[in-house]
Parts: sequence; structure tokens; C-alpha cells
Amino acid sequence: MKKNVIFAAAFMLIAGGAMAQTNTGTVNQTGNGNGATIEQVGNLNSATTNQNANGNTALQQQTGASNVGRINQSAAYDTPPNTNDHTQIQSGNSNTALADVFNSDQLGVQTQTGNNNHSQILQSGLGNNSRNEAFTTQTGNSNIAFIEQKGGSRNMADIEQVGSGNEAYVRQDGYRNTANIEQRGDGNNLGTGRWAAADLGVRQKGSDNSADIYQLGNDNNSFVRQDGSFNTADVDQLGNNNGGFVTQTGASHSAIIMQNGNGNGATVTQSNTVVQ
Repeated sequence: MKKNVIFAAAFMLIAGGAMAQTNTGTVNQTGNGNGATIEQVGNLNSATTNQNANGNTALQQQTGASNVGRINQSAAYDTPPNTNDHTQIQSGNSNTALADVFNSDQLGVQTQTGNNNHSQILQSGLGNNSRNEAFTTQTGNSNIAFIEQKGGSRNMADIEQVGSGNEAYVRQDGYRNTANIEQRGDGNNLGTGRWAAADLGVRQKGSDNSADIYQLGNDNNSFVRQDGSFNTADVDQLGNNNGGFVTQTGASHSAIIMQNGNGNGATVTQSNTVVQ
């Protein structure tokens, strides 16, 4: 009888070990002075950091189950500074954070709390000292945030979403462009689509353009297109099923849309010719 008890206990230990679900953390680094930290608590989480150049830093923290994080950072220049700094923090289940950064001196932070959220940041600055910055913060479920900044420097994009089923897409090409996005509620859209194939909600090309979007409620939609320099757009929508759309081409335009209520729609289109 004693032997049978010992055998049963041993079988339970073996079976328990076979059923254990593990996390996977992978770091690949080429160069000098790079640093990577991965911390994971839970089951079936996967975190990968790839860094190629000098002085890059990456931090990935994941708590929950089936979360995926990936950071790729590289630079084409051997001379310092090559420093890129990226952080991903995810808490919940089945969240995905992806970051691809090329060239140097760029900052990115992705924070997600909840389930089934997706965040992607693409930054490709112009040479050393690009100084682009990108931030996504999502709290809730099934939210999507996408930021792409390329071919310039000193651009900044910040997306904050609280609720469920919200989407925000930002792309900026050039210099010193800024985009600040805040959406609170459910089903709000700043652009439609998915990832790089998206119909981008904020699209700025040129220099010194600024877009500020605030949507509070449910099922609101907006987009901003600015091509030129020193253009500003401010869209504030409070309520449900509102639409605010801005298109500006040229220089020094200003557009303001403020809507409070339900089912409102507004469109601003402005253009001029810049005299050289």
C-alpha cells in the first residue's frame, strides 16, 4: 500500500510538470554597451529583444498569459550616439506590443493593461540624434494603437486610449511634428484598418505641424491630414457618433472643431500656396 501511494505521488508530480506552461524570453545583441531586461510572470508569454549598434536599452515586462512583446533596435552609424531606448509593459492576457526602431536617439514606451490590445511603433529617424518620441497607453480590451515616424527628427506622437474597441493611427514624416491623441469610451476611431495598411487617422507631412484629438464617448470618428508647415488642428468631441475631419495643405493654417452631443459632423478643408 505504501508503494502505491509513493507511485501515485510521483505520477502526479510528473504529470504536473508536463502540464506546466512556460514563458519564453530571447535577447540578441550586437555592438557595445547595449542593455536588455525581460521580466515575465504568468504563462505562455513571449518577449524578444534584438539590438544592433551601441548603447541601446530595452525593457520588457509582461504579467498574465499569452502576451507577446518584440523590440528591434538598430542603427546604420558606428559613431556615437547610437542610443535608442524602448520600454514595453503589458498586464493582462493576449496583448501584443511591437516596436521597430532604426537609427539613433529615439524613445518609445508602450503600456497596455487589459486583454487583446495591440500596439505597434515604427520609428526611422534621419541619422544620429533623431530624437523622435512615441508613446502608446491603452487600458481596457481590444484597443489598437499605431504610430509611424520616419524620415526626419524631433517628432512626437502620444496615444492614450481607455475603454474597449478603440483605434488610433498616426503617421508623421518630417521635422518637429506633434500628435496628441486621447480617446475614452468604446468604439472610437481615429482612422480605420489595421497596422501599416491603415487609413491613417492623423497623417502629417512637413515640419512644425500639430494635431490634438480628444474624443470622449462612444463610436466617434475623426481624421486629420496636414501637408506643409506650421499647421495646427484641434478636434474635441464629447458624446456619441460624432465625426470631425480636417484637411490642410500649405502653411500656417489653424482648424478647430469642438462638438458636444450626439450625431454631429464637421469638416474643415483649407489650402494655400506658399510663396518662396
